[in-house]
Amino acid sequence: LGKKLEVKDVVFDVVATNVANSTGDAVGAAGITINDERKQVVDFSNVYSSSTLVIVSENGQYSSVKDLAGKTVGVQEGTSGDLIISAAKGAGYTYENEDGQDVTVTAAGATVKQYKQYALALQDLKNGRIDAILMDKIPAELMLK
Repeated sequence: LGKKLEVKDVVFDVVATNVANSTGDAVGAAGITINDERKQVVDFSNVYSSSTLVIVSENGQYSSVKDLAGKTVGVQEGTSGDLIISAAKGAGYTYENEDGQDVTVTAAGATVKQYKQYALALQDLKNGRIDAILMDKIPAELMLK
């Protein structure tokens, strides 16, 4: 192709913006949820991977978003976890389940603390400044090795 590959490690919430503002030769690589807002900014490839969200906590005591009601929850800014818990702490987050039915989950009274990197959230979890982290399963597994 005659191009030199340059890889830049950037914080998650600027991946789409960097691609949108490029000169046409930029590609963003991240585990990113495709939604209507992001489709307005960038084009996406076909889905080649999927993930699920997990709740990371000191004792594994939380098994669903509703268990996070009244808790302080760490998220990486702009991720699916951020979008879901931010909606759930208010009117609720609605999604389509495997049966095609709309389901709304709530976490009333949750406090959301945003981080640029999951490692910073993990540090706060270990130091008792947050109760849990809502994040994708793959980075959680890598982070907790």
